[in-house]
Amino acid sequence: MNLDIYKERINRFVYKTRDNFDHLIISSPTNIRYLTSIALEPIERLFLLIISTRNEAIYIVAPELEKERVIYKCMELGIEPLIYRDSEDPYLSLANIIESNSILGVENNIPYGIIHKLGKYIELGELRLIDDYINGMRLIKDEYEIKILKEAAKINQEVIKHIIANIHAGITERELANEACVYASSLGVEKCIHPIIQSGPNTSLPHMGSSNRKISSDDVVLIDFTILYNGYVSDITRVVSIGDDTKYRKIFYVVRDAQEKAIDIIRPNIPAYLVDREARGFIEEHGYGEFFIHRTGHGIGLEVHEEPYIHSKSNIALSPGMVFTVEPGIYIPGKFGVRIEDNILVTSDGYVNLVNLPKSLSRSDYLD
Repeated sequence: MNLDIYKERINRFVYKTRDNFDHLIISSPTNIRYLTSIALEPIERLFLLIISTRNEAIYIVAPELEKERVIYKCMELGIEPLIYRDSEDPYLSLANIIESNSILGVENNIPYGIIHKLGKYIELGELRLIDDYINGMRLIKDEYEIKILKEAAKINQEVIKHIIANIHAGITERELANEACVYASSLGVEKCIHPIIQSGPNTSLPHMGSSNRKISSDDVVLIDFTILYNGYVSDITRVVSIGDDTKYRKIFYVVRDAQEKAIDIIRPNIPAYLVDREARGFIEEHGYGEFFIHRTGHGIGLEVHEEPYIHSKSNIALSPGMVFTVEPGIYIPGKFGVRIEDNILVTSDGYVNLVNLPKSLSRSDYLD
């Protein structure tokens, strides 16, 4: 791992924020990972990144349980570790760093308990949000991130082909999802994130998840598989039929064509809502507008859902380095649903689709 990438991120973040805050309190493990490469899920224990612009110092507050995982990277990055035992109150250490009545930069989702407990030791000053600063950085992926996102998409495609090859009548959605996660792990995947394999009428319920329903010989099967690889996400959806696909074809091709039309207009400087409008307009023209019930896409990176969001009200201008999904869908209640999802990288002159899977109802088209 090239820690120079993280040194540059921290320096850039400090430069962007130094004139507007005295101290920054970063509590999101995802944002801490983005800035430092330190990946922890501390459960109920306190885990923070503190940046003090007054004395140009950076600290990691972490429990002793994680000391060995934190110390080395702190040394490499020039961060001072503040390690505490379970019997100690870490807020005392914070109070020694953060002066009373300081201007504190915090994230929108900072737990209330952190502010409340800190307020027992110092007079809290003004709280200002820092989300726009860090989200603005995370919005544009650097070369390192793009490399990993491409690798994640490549691995995820292998998992999806594996799933499709193992679909058969009698297997349950959950059995198939569980087996797929085992296979994904063998390919180096950190974890599967809410794997969705749905069949028959379940496909009409977006995000229902995988159930104990047994797949039958005339079902359509929807596979929405999300993996975390080296910290980054790939989120891909395909739909296949394991029997006669006649009743699914019309809607499948409407969704496929809507998605391809939306992808084809992607280029720098256009507002994100145009991508949504292209997909939604095509589906509406074919009489299925009321059955397209979600946004057209969302950003992917360290999280499954992040900026930019691709919906009808999003005026954000697409820029090189943005990576997001394009995933229109049609869902006929009680019958079936179709969603097709790819991962798109905006480039200087257009886009690159990180997914190279067929878009077909036929299982055989996915098998080598």
